[in-house]
Amino acid sequence: MSEKSLLGKWLSKKKDQSNEDKTEAAYTAVQSSYPLAWNQLGLYFLCQQNLENPFYNYLDLYFIKGELDVTKFIQAFHYLVERHDAFRIRFIEEQGKVSQVVMPPNQDHLEVLYHEEGDSE
Repeated sequence: MSEKSLLGKWLSKKKDQSNEDKTEAAYTAVQSSYPLAWNQLGLYFLCQQNLENPFYNYLDLYFIKGELDVTKFIQAFHYLVERHDAFRIRFIEEQGKVSQVVMPPNQDHLEVLYHEEGDSE
């Protein structure tokens, strides 16, 4: 039985659809930068007051046990980041003003590390 997984079928469908209308203009921001909303500005201010606090720049690591189609997993992750601007926002401070810039999609933001059970690292 060599049926594609549900994720594989969905990704193939999305790839076909996105290839039909994908242009560089689709990823170009309407503006080069946007002002922060009040809640973003408040969090940015708190972050600047507490630079040593990791809450404002949080990183996490996940382990997946069992079989995994790594290629499909990476494709799904890239699709998620490509589709949602919030995953591609950078905050820039220039001349005392903070703005947000939506970066274009980038395929270099996921690193997959392999770890066999029993490895000491």
